[in-house]
Amino acid sequence: MKQMLEEKFDVEKVEIYRKPSMLSIFRRVIKKELRLIRTVLSSSFKDPITLFKWIFSPKTVDRGIRPQARYYEIHPENPNGIAILASHGFGSTPEIFREIGVLLAEQGYYFRTIRLSGHGTTPAHMAITSGEHWFASVVWHYQQIPEKYNRVFYLGHSLGGTLGLLLSTIYPIETIITLNTPVNLHIPSARFVRQLSAFIKYWPRSRRKKRMIKDAGLSSYLVQPLYAVAGIFEVGKVLRKRNDRLKLPVLYVRSLNDHKTLIDQPEEFRKFFPDTPTEFRDLENSPHSSLMGPERDKLHQWIIDWFNAKR
Repeated sequence: MKQMLEEKFDVEKVEIYRKPSMLSIFRRVIKKELRLIRTVLSSSFKDPITLFKWIFSPKTVDRGIRPQARYYEIHPENPNGIAILASHGFGSTPEIFREIGVLLAEQGYYFRTIRLSGHGTTPAHMAITSGEHWFASVVWHYQQIPEKYNRVFYLGHSLGGTLGLLLSTIYPIETIITLNTPVNLHIPSARFVRQLSAFIKYWPRSRRKKRMIKDAGLSSYLVQPLYAVAGIFEVGKVLRKRNDRLKLPVLYVRSLNDHKTLIDQPEEFRKFFPDTPTEFRDLENSPHSSLMGPERDKLHQWIIDWFNAKR
């Protein structure tokens, strides 16, 4: 966590960790792994299999951020005093906001994207991140908003929306738009995904998803690190426990051509957040990546109109 928070986002390139020698491994186990064991047993690591795999099987992890996947900010020519934070979803990058960010800046909003830790680097790097790292990324960017913008709105896609909802239970976010955001996924087998990651590190994406990523020219990963997948459920669990603190107006947008496991999430949102002032809208012909889908112009207008109404 500390290392992630200290990441130099303006430099965008950090050290590559190479496979150590046997002597280095021994020193690492003795000097550092005791601290790791103490820390992780109280947080994300719940099973000894994964823990010992990480201790005794160090891998090369490239944390260098690809240029096209870096976070970015857009300063408006005529500021209206409002900042918009935008976070991508699991396995994606800030690139998905390249169109809507410009449109919102034209409306006078300061627009800042968030690159979640482990994204835009390599799957091996993402495979050592989880919910606490991603939330730290969101908090870091919130704290970097220029002081002259004293009001903050939020736009989140998928996991980025879940993180934004959680952020709003701690910091004064005024309104949030969530796109295909999970709050309580019903996938029974997911409870074992972290244990499974000790044996199967990555899971390939579907051909349809790979084709969409290629056609859109995105930097999204073509495989999903199973260890990190468990973090999606961790974030949702923490959010549901804080449901009494979610008081801001929410626009929840669902794509009807989304994954089956996400279609019922508006109903789950109503169940866990009955007192949150929420408006639900559906995109009939859009996939999960709605910002890149066939109805993106319609979605862009919804986003602009919603934020302008809250000014």
